[in-house]
Amino acid sequence: MQRNEIVVVTVTSTGIGNATAKKLANRGFYVLAGVGRDSDADAIRSINIEPVILDITNETHIANLVKRIKEDPEKRPLRALVNNAAIEILAPLEVLLLSEWRRQFEVNVFGQIAMIQALLPALFDSCGTIVNISSIGGKAAMAGYGPYASTKFALEGLSDALRRELEPFGVKVVVVEPGGVASPMSAQV
Repeated sequence: MQRNEIVVVTVTSTGIGNATAKKLANRGFYVLAGVGRDSDADAIRSINIEPVILDITNETHIANLVKRIKEDPEKRPLRALVNNAAIEILAPLEVLLLSEWRRQFEVNVFGQIAMIQALLPALFDSCGTIVNISSIGGKAAMAGYGPYASTKFALEGLSDALRRELEPFGVKVVVVEPGGVASPMSAQV
């Protein structure tokens, strides 16, 4: 079934993002799949999946994505944004360098906001959906998980506010809170 609608998934090289992009493509959506490298693009490219180089902390990458959506040759609307990008830096609060705290917040919070702000005009037009992939770590923080959990608590809070802000305009906000997932991100810990 061809849905003739675009969905953006921010990181699709592995894990949840990869599985999400493939499932959406199988359901007929046209997926703009965020990747970091050409080799990742080659691995995900398939029917209904178009890889795009996307670092959500890079304004040029985001602008290129917005342009790609606006200039879609088939004039497909943007149905959803799946904000999946995240990094996981785990350490006791007292020893993690402030620069590492900032880097994690830049990706896990501010990058998510940048994507939402950039794609909201198209989502308003389609009464689309924003899916923020959070974590069970956004509900409870264990020792050593403070830096990562702090970003997920922030994502939960901004998602709650955003849901209320966008509801009158027909844009839905969904938060997914997976537990432990075996992926390359978690293997780096």
